[in-house]
Amino acid sequence: MFKTALVIDDSRLARLTLKRLLTSQYGIKVFEAEGVLDAEHWVTQNVEPELIFMDVMMPEIDGFEGLARMRKNPNTAHIPVVMYSGDISEEARKKARDSGANGYLPKPVDAQRLEHLLKALSQSIAASSAQIAAEEEEKKAKQQAAEAAKQAQFDMEHQATQVNRVAEQRHFEAEQMRRQTQPKVTPQEVPKFTTESEPTLVLGSDMPVPPQDQKVVVINQTTNQIPEELQQRLSDLEDKVNQTRSQNNKQREIVADIDRQRREIGVLRQETQKVSSVSRLAVILAVLAILIAAGIAAYRMF
Repeated sequence: MFKTALVIDDSRLARLTLKRLLTSQYGIKVFEAEGVLDAEHWVTQNVEPELIFMDVMMPEIDGFEGLARMRKNPNTAHIPVVMYSGDISEEARKKARDSGANGYLPKPVDAQRLEHLLKALSQSIAASSAQIAAEEEEKKAKQQAAEAAKQAQFDMEHQATQVNRVAEQRHFEAEQMRRQTQPKVTPQEVPKFTTESEPTLVLGSDMPVPPQDQKVVVINQTTNQIPEELQQRLSDLEDKVNQTRSQNNKQREIVADIDRQRREIGVLRQETQKVSSVSRLAVILAVLAILIAAGIAAYRMF
């Protein structure tokens, strides 16, 4: 129910009559203005009223022109305005509706009509407030869902980037280790013999193996043997290669898990959209029900 009201009427008796009803029966604090200009000045100097009652027939500026001025003013455009006059014709009611009035009250003011009018106005304002709240809630829910989806997408991309970087680093380290442990084979110098140093072979004698043959045997023995240090380094390299393969397998599993989480997020997003659609439909139906009730009440006001 309303707490404050402004009555605009050039008749002091009409103002007092309406003020008495509003104050005594509904506890509304009523302020008075003798005309449209007086009302505009009062609004600029005081707190805006929750409801305005405006007489139609007034000198200088009539009620319809005053209503148009209030609707153009952003400070008073949202305030409900009830036109009240001694003219009870349907033409006067239609003109009030077309001008943007929220209700029409015939003079002299009847207590029962005033009660119905105030209830209908309260329901209409409640319906508008519910619609605005529903729209704000829907907008907030959409914003939160979009932010959550954006954050999830960012997290997945960041995690995939980190995994790729780790894999590249491990591959680089393994390649560096392989290059460091790769044995360097240097060609053996083959000794040269001149014709002067070549020994003569005497058949049937027990002569030792020529020096050239001995050196060749030594060279062959050396090339057929692998140093223990090189064998150890090759074994270590093989172990590190196996570890790298194992780590690559784990990284593939992580990437697969990320893809699975991404698919789950897509499914969750679709379910969220379905829930949001159902909630939106429920809110729309509730708002339509309230608007229908408010429309019926507004029809009773005119």
